[in-house]
Amino acid sequence: MSLSNVKTKTGLYLTIVIAMMLSCKNQAPRKTVDAVQVHMNNSAVQYELLNRAQWLIGSWKGVIGEGVSVENWYKQDDSTYVGAGLFIKGNVNLSEESVKLYQRGKDLYYEPTVKGQNNGKPITFKMVSISAKKMIFENPQHDFPQKITYVQMAEDSMVATISGIDKGMMRAENFPMIRKK
Repeated sequence: MSLSNVKTKTGLYLTIVIAMMLSCKNQAPRKTVDAVQVHMNNSAVQYELLNRAQWLIGSWKGVIGEGVSVENWYKQDDSTYVGAGLFIKGNVNLSEESVKLYQRGKDLYYEPTVKGQNNGKPITFKMVSISAKKMIFENPQHDFPQKITYVQMAEDSMVATISGIDKGMMRAENFPMIRKK
């Protein structure tokens, strides 16, 4: 084999190797972008029920009789929103709770922990109905409430309702709120 043939073959091999390396370099970022996009699409599909509740995110306040109800909701991660609620009458804090709204598989759960109740343990309510503007959660075994409903009345207003049987009688409490700006 002549020296010129060796140089030609070596040059050809070197060109192929460089082309392959450049091709890999160009594909690596694209593969990363594709993987991120697939994850984002899967998260959106995977947490579709929770995403329907996105309107809840923010700060809400309502006046009920002589009391004030406040709720603040934040997105913790793709599968969980967290909230904190207070009901204050005068200078007295009548109720304080923390809430997790989370999706596991194809189910959505509302899990409040109310200060001074249930030995500090959360109570789980399972979603039984959801639409673009309404969510209903139930736990028939809980003493009161057995049902928690959130209805978005307009972009900046909602009504939260707790209801169920209490001491043998049907009872419901509405908490209308507006979005704080």
